[in-house]
Amino acid sequence: MNFKNLLDKISNRNEKIRKIGVAGAENDHILEACIKAKKMNIADFILVGDSNKILETLDQLNINKDYFEIINIENDSKKAQKCCELFKDKKADLIMKGSVSTPTLLKEVLKEEYGIRGSGFLSHIACIEFQDRLLGITDGGLNIAPTLEEKVKIVQNAIDFYRKIGVEKPKVAMTCAIEIPNPKMQATVDASIIAKMSERGDIKGGIVDGPLGLDNALNIEAAKIKKIVSPVAGFADIIVAPDIEAANMTAKGIIYTSKPQNGGVIIGSLTPIILLSRADDADTKFNSILLALNGI
Repeated sequence: MNFKNLLDKISNRNEKIRKIGVAGAENDHILEACIKAKKMNIADFILVGDSNKILETLDQLNINKDYFEIINIENDSKKAQKCCELFKDKKADLIMKGSVSTPTLLKEVLKEEYGIRGSGFLSHIACIEFQDRLLGITDGGLNIAPTLEEKVKIVQNAIDFYRKIGVEKPKVAMTCAIEIPNPKMQATVDASIIAKMSERGDIKGGIVDGPLGLDNALNIEAAKIKKIVSPVAGFADIIVAPDIEAANMTAKGIIYTSKPQNGGVIIGSLTPIILLSRADDADTKFNSILLALNGI
């Protein structure tokens, strides 16, 4: 599976075009991604932000000012609030982070009055084209030092999301520095417990194993050398890191050294939230839109 597969899937769906509210739409890469998606007829957008800057950028991109609905708001908190209100009022199906900061957007998203969070536990997943699949890495953007209970929810979120985008039974690797449980390394103990929970059916829809090193989670030869026998080893669809630093550095390390196609979303909410770094290029932003549209 790759992002082209996701584009083909969403292009062939016989359903209404989803509308996305963009919180802080002044950025040129954001607008390039929105324009591409709208021209392909896979999504429409409500641009919330400084209308003068938005119109100036649209003009630079040779796009007519009437191509999108634009709501003029200059304050970042109010941009986020407006997008959440659009969702609540069913005027937008999804929310996309633009120039507003992640804390500013999440502060509004988490408010019960909007109904975006639902009853779920939120986590972030980055998806990267790797060999013949989309490799998910979680959670490098939201939960700092997840507890065992929170890791279980992160795993279930990732499995549920991957099933929605088309992976029938995702293989999940609980990655650690070593492959043997060690009481002095809590991550290895957590990984063992979660793997056992999956084996017993307490985690639904996927296959979870761990602790596994990143090498043997992704490379079957590394697994063979270390004599690791596992249906996940060498074939992981999803990497669950022990904490935010490990997940963030793993994802960025792959992205900035190998430059694969990638995207990222928040999952566990009623609908995925398109969460981007302001440093992401237009392709990454477009890929994140595809992830959200397939995962809705």
